[in-house]
Amino acid sequence: MELLSAPAVQRAGGWNGTVFSLACHGSRYHGAGRTIQRHTIGQTIRHVQDDRAENGFSATRSHERDYGKHDGDCAACGVIDRRRFVLCCASALFACGCGDDRPGTSARLGQARKGLDATGRMQVSPEDRCGLCGMVVERYQKFAAAIALDSGDTFYFCGTQCMLRAWLKPEIFLGSGREHIARVVVTDYFSGRHIDGATAIYVRGSDVLDPMGPGLIALAGEQEAQAFIGRHGGEAVVGLDAISESVWQQATGKQLQD
Repeated sequence: MELLSAPAVQRAGGWNGTVFSLACHGSRYHGAGRTIQRHTIGQTIRHVQDDRAENGFSATRSHERDYGKHDGDCAACGVIDRRRFVLCCASALFACGCGDDRPGTSARLGQARKGLDATGRMQVSPEDRCGLCGMVVERYQKFAAAIALDSGDTFYFCGTQCMLRAWLKPEIFLGSGREHIARVVVTDYFSGRHIDGATAIYVRGSDVLDPMGPGLIALAGEQEAQAFIGRHGGEAVVGLDAISESVWQQATGKQLQD
């Protein structure tokens, strides 16, 4: 199980009103007794342990048996008993405590399976998750971005909002200083081409949302940026070096947390 850069397991109350939250792979599970919920990108699937067939499972026992065949992206969730649920939570707590405690090492769990190819294109696989939010990058290739370090490590992101956050605070999110960033790659909004993030033009304040909400949309050049602004509004920011913490915070409406 891969953990996000900020994994958390919380417990409140007793077993009669117990609520557990386990952050992993961008999903959250809530367990109370013998019930578990799954929230996946706007969807909520609830299974209650009984003898009825639900979501393609013939019965509860086969449901539990087949649960292990599904990875973190599956819309189905397993129904587990109290003991197994406690063991799952204990395993997660153990995993949280066993990693390197240096800044940014948790983000390294989001390293790309394959780095950039010889032409600088991203090679996104179905297993690749955003190095910050944990969402599946392949689902958001219209906005995907990448940061490659001089060590060869590469991180893929669901969009420019997450990528720029890591770029602005690389010591925290990548475990490496900005001087070790070898290349930044973004996706041109119109063509879908993978372009140099250092020379791209970014537009903030448009009506187009990044996968994580309002952000900065990447365009290949001035002509593309003007066409985009004409259709969607916004303001151009020229070049990666022009993006500061305040620009990012104004564009996203969020705080760039350390």
